[in-house]
Amino acid sequence: MLDKLISVARERDWRETERLLYEHWSQQCPLIFAPNAIAPWDVKVDEAKINDVLLHPVATAYCLDESAGADLKPLVVSCGLKEDGSRAGNICGRVFKCGEATYSCKECASDPTCVLCYQCFQRSVHKFHKYRMECIEMAASGGSGYCDCGDVEAWKQHPACEIHTSQTQPDDQQKSNEIPEDVSERVRALTRTILRYSTKLVCWPHGNDLPEIVSRVDLDPSLPPYQTILYNDETHTYDSVIRALNLSIHCNEQQAMLLATIVDREGRSSVRAGSNEFCARAKEEIQVGFLMVCQLVMLYPVVWYSAYAH
Repeated sequence: MLDKLISVARERDWRETERLLYEHWSQQCPLIFAPNAIAPWDVKVDEAKINDVLLHPVATAYCLDESAGADLKPLVVSCGLKEDGSRAGNICGRVFKCGEATYSCKECASDPTCVLCYQCFQRSVHKFHKYRMECIEMAASGGSGYCDCGDVEAWKQHPACEIHTSQTQPDDQQKSNEIPEDVSERVRALTRTILRYSTKLVCWPHGNDLPEIVSRVDLDPSLPPYQTILYNDETHTYDSVIRALNLSIHCNEQQAMLLATIVDREGRSSVRAGSNEFCARAKEEIQVGFLMVCQLVMLYPVVWYSAYAH
């Protein structure tokens, strides 16, 4: 499939490129995001499979290189662009990971919370000043801060490193931001293909069918064909959702809490999977549960599992 994808993309046959990608996604999404019928609260996402099966073909098409992996670095290199090319006048905004080192200049920071990532610190004058280095810990809310390089309000002076400064640098003349015409055409065509597929599926209103752009494939008979989906309506509290699920689908409090967390984080969650009749009955029971707890009903349609997987 990858050889064919590279071939048609190189020939600029965007219609065939689109067909190959759509067919591949149609087959793989229902398998990768298959429902857990027994324990819907136990959601495990296989990031490696997502990278290898879904993202790798896309990167291959962009880069015309089967060894591209799951990112576009080979495309950047082939265009003669630097991966850390100057982004003049922008704020870095790099979100820190737990345990990552941050740097704060004691001479220039507006307050101790103003910090730089390693890359910006190494390309700034602050490394010659008095500075403080810390390894941050993940906050209870899950946030961990971001790099303030380029934010003029965060620094008394020298607000930006060489990457993010709006001032001309000595080697700027050697940098090129021009993308070759054939690469530009390929990027536009592939991005349009991805967005068309994504928006069509996200906005598709029919839960028991799929739009024409999705190839009809034989479903795995071992997987439940339908799911009852609970959506986040931004109205119900955690406690009310937990109590309603505990009453309606007969899960324990811990399992209900896990489902409520998924709904809050992802915007929706599968709470039942099985036949159409089984899921419709679960929908009615959940409705009764929410009416008993808070007199408000959340949105919970019964959808075909392939539609939900996309």
